[in-house]
Amino acid sequence: MHKWKAEAEYSERHPAYVREFPPGSLLEAKAAQHYLSVRLSPPTRETVLLDAASSGSPFWAIIQRIYGVSAAYRQDLNFQEGAHGDTIGSDAGDIPLPDHCLSMITSHCS
Repeated sequence: MHKWKAEAEYSERHPAYVREFPPGSLLEAKAAQHYLSVRLSPPTRETVLLDAASSGSPFWAIIQRIYGVSAAYRQDLNFQEGAHGDTIGSDAGDIPLPDHCLSMITSHCS
């Protein structure tokens, strides 16, 4: 877990995300969730990831950087409706992507 936090570089690359959490609180739990996701279902270069209900989570970007996945998307109701590059605004049950295009779906913030 310690190695994951160092690789993820939350404070260095995602300071706005870190500021959402009081020191020593939920950030540890979120980092643990992210770590468990990659341990239980390790991404590869062929992975096409959707982080559903992601809000401000940097997980999709961390996965792109560390694992060099084929594609990574973040989805949430609070994003502008529709698909806009790697950001998708939609209901998680009605995501505007082609059928069967995703190989991994995570959800840490719903």
